[in-house]
Formats: sequence, C-alpha cells, structure tokens
Amino acid sequence: MKYLICLVLFVSSINLKAQSPEYVDKIVEFFKISGSYESIESSIDYMISEYKGIYFNVPDEFWKEHLANYKQEYLKDFANRLAPIYHKYLTLEDIDYVIKFYSSETGKKFSKLTTKLVDESSKAGEEWGLHISEVIISELQKAGYSSE
Repeated sequence: MKYLICLVLFVSSINLKAQSPEYVDKIVEFFKISGSYESIESSIDYMISEYKGIYFNVPDEFWKEHLANYKQEYLKDFANRLAPIYHKYLTLEDIDYVIKFYSSETGKKFSKLTTKLVDESSKAGEEWGLHISEVIISELQKAGYSSE
C-alpha cells in the first residue's frame, strides 16, 4: 500500500512540474492568438526600458540584440512556468477549443476588445464598490453606529 501511495505521489509530482512540450506549445499558441502575447511583449519591453534607465551607458544596439536573441525564449519560459497552472484546470483539448474560439471572428473581436473591457469593467467595479460602501456607511449611521 505504501508503494502504491508513493507511486501515485511521484507520478502526480512529475505531471505538475513538467508539462509535455505539446502542452507548452499550445499555451504559446494560445498566448499568440488571444492577444496575450502582446501583453507579455509589452512587459518585456517595459523591463528592458527600466534597465536602460539603470544601465544608461549601454548602447541601444545591445538592447536590440538582446531582445532579438531572447524575446522568444522569454515567451517560452513564461509558458513553461504557466503550463502547470493551466494544466490543473484545462486539458490539452480544452486549450484547443479556446484556440479555436480565438481563431473565430468573435474570438478575434473579443481579443481586440479585452483590454478595453477590462479597463472599463475595472472602473465600473470601483464605482460599484464605492456605492456599496456608501450604502453600508449610511445604514450604519442610521442605526446609530460610528467608526469612532
């Protein structure tokens, strides 16, 4: 029985730590088709611009070369780090369906609108949270409670 438990734990740990190259490739494909790749690229570009400010004596040619040599590697590394997380919730088949969605006209439209939707939804969420706070504070005050 001990051996069976150890075997199950061992196989599970392998599954969580190292995803198949096919799964990681699908995650990269998902990033590219969903528009996430542009966000990741922007993050990399932002980090490089921060380093340019710190290492101001380094010529632009170094940074251009660095990005040319490493940008794809950074994307793959990020996908490798996220694959175990995605794998906990989504099968390879699920990722394929998501990719198919983002390949459709509706998926392409959704991808282009995601940033706007998130920004506007965040603003609406802030307003909603403030409204709820106002209602709660008003009700507390009506009931005679104060924060002092």
